[in-house]
Amino acid sequence: MNAELKDRFFIALMAQMQALEAEAQVLAAESRVDESHHKKAARNIYGIYAQLLSGVRDEAAYERFFETIPENWYAARALAAEHGDHERIVVEDAKLTAVREIIAMYRACKEEVSHD
Repeated sequence: MNAELKDRFFIALMAQMQALEAEAQVLAAESRVDESHHKKAARNIYGIYAQLLSGVRDEAAYERFFETIPENWYAARALAAEHGDHERIVVEDAKLTAVREIIAMYRACKEEVSHD
């Protein structure tokens, strides 16, 4: 994987993790525990992708993680929907939204690197 892309993307992931953690703390301080929990779930997803990035060498292999990792979250969301577990649906939605944001962030970083 291109070192510049890897560096830019890692910095972007870490910045978003910090922002999500700050949001979670504010929400918790305002006794908005559920919302805080959702921000923490999203932060954890960013952390997973940051951790995977540190060991990846092949760009295509990393991009496959955008499809393979969320498979279980889609399945968990579908199961929660079947059982009417609205809290679980919201948590799984937060994870899936985070993945879509990460993919968009990755593509933006990749585009920036290609134009430099």
